[in-house]
Parts: sequence; C-alpha cells; structure tokens
Amino acid sequence: SSPAIHSKSRPVRSFKEHYWLHNVKLPLLGIGGTARNIAKIDQRKLSYPITKLHNYELPYHRFHEILEDVKGKSLEARKKISGLSSERADIIIAGLTIVDELFNY
Repeated sequence: SSPAIHSKSRPVRSFKEHYWLHNVKLPLLGIGGTARNIAKIDQRKLSYPITKLHNYELPYHRFHEILEDVKGKSLEARKKISGLSSERADIIIAGLTIVDELFNY
C-alpha cells in the first residue's frame, strides 16, 4: 500500500493538531489541483453537462467511491482515469487521503 494512505503521514498529523477543526459540522470547501481533479472525475462519472466547477457539490459517498476506485489502481491505470490530469496521477492518492481525513475529522 502507498505510504500516502497511512494516517501517520505528516499532513494528516498537522491538521489533527488543530483541535478546533474537530467535528465543526461545516461544509468542506476545496480549492487547488486536488479538489479540481476530484470534481472533474466526479463530473465525468456522472456525465455532468456543465464543465465549470464553481459551486460544484460533491457528497461524501461519491467522494468515497472515487477514493476507493483510484487507490486500487496502478499509476498507469490512474493516468487513464477520465477527469484526472495525468500530471496528478502520481500524487492523487495522497490528496484524496488528506481530503478523506478532513471529511471524517
């Protein structure tokens, strides 16, 4: 398994040190490459008719499906995922893991 999926990784420990984040019951907002790629993967799976990501909503159950699908694939298979930039195929599992930890914190 990838070292990125272990909850002992530095980024996961880092945000867990901020106890005020725990159980705040607020929506999780995403910006940046990982968030964009997760949303694009979801849009392609749903044949979403709009290409813009502004205000795109992704419930946890669909995010989790993406996580499970992606982490089970080799690098070469990840490069072929519709919606995932091939430049992010090597790091997407780490990004998904951090987002998953935030969703479940």
